[in-house]
Amino acid sequence: MIVGGSSANMPDGAERGRIENIVNELGLKDSTIFVGRIGHDVLPLYYTAADVCVIPSHYEPFGLVAIEAMACGVPVVASNVGGLKFTIIPEETGLLVEPKDVEAFAEGIQRILFDDLWVRKMRKQASANVNQRFSWTGVAIQLSELYRHVLARSIMHEQAWNYKMPSITRSA
Repeated sequence: MIVGGSSANMPDGAERGRIENIVNELGLKDSTIFVGRIGHDVLPLYYTAADVCVIPSHYEPFGLVAIEAMACGVPVVASNVGGLKFTIIPEETGLLVEPKDVEAFAEGIQRILFDDLWVRKMRKQASANVNQRFSWTGVAIQLSELYRHVLARSIMHEQAWNYKMPSITRSA
């Protein structure tokens, strides 16, 4: 299943046609379903049904798709670009490969599909990691820790400035 696309009133254009051509060339038309754009209420069902989430982006500012997939316990194979470098922990929540490296993507997908023990562990870690780092509670805890750290440094800096060194006088 290929999920995603433009809004309901806009055609998916050249990219959808390009992907359909690839599917046809590979003889996968009978086993591929283009689901199109779906609502956020149904999206977790598609993620949890997936064995792997592949994100072959050339550029990705944040990596929301990776976070959504990992939250559902789905391992990710993604390009080592942008925000994906910070959302995916290699070998723990997914795999990062160089963009446009088709062989590396294929190897990563194959590894996830056939290394059951590692993938079971990764599914748990991915979900726990997202909950810790990207849930509202997790973000609030991180922000609170950041504020405490900044406040402590500010207090220490202020105390250093207010501390007066003893005067040293020279006798002639």
